[in-house]
Amino acid sequence: MEFDEFVMLCNPRNNEIEVQVEIQNNKVFFKNGWFGLKDFYNIDIGAWAILAYEDSSFMRMSLKNRFHEEVYYPVSDLPIIAKLDRELIRCGLLFSCASNVVILTESDVTSGFLVLILYKC
Repeated sequence: MEFDEFVMLCNPRNNEIEVQVEIQNNKVFFKNGWFGLKDFYNIDIGAWAILAYEDSSFMRMSLKNRFHEEVYYPVSDLPIIAKLDRELIRCGLLFSCASNVVILTESDVTSGFLVLILYKC
């Protein structure tokens, strides 16, 4: 799979949020924009993100809270499009904190537990 530097994540209501992607050692990291999902979807402690790759700049996304319930996707007359300010990113004025995308094993899914090491930004 190939990724552009910026990818749109699209939820089931066709709202889109742009995130910055970085590849390091064949691992995908979401940077700027990723932590905005927490506020956009009102996620308090944690959530499961299911991402389906469509092309290098677009992924379908669904989210479930830690109790495996679908999160509330904002509704409006037109889909919401949240894009990053690339000029601030290019100038180094937009703070970023990378999040590693983890590929789950069968055990992770069937046990219902996933342990991740969290780093403070």
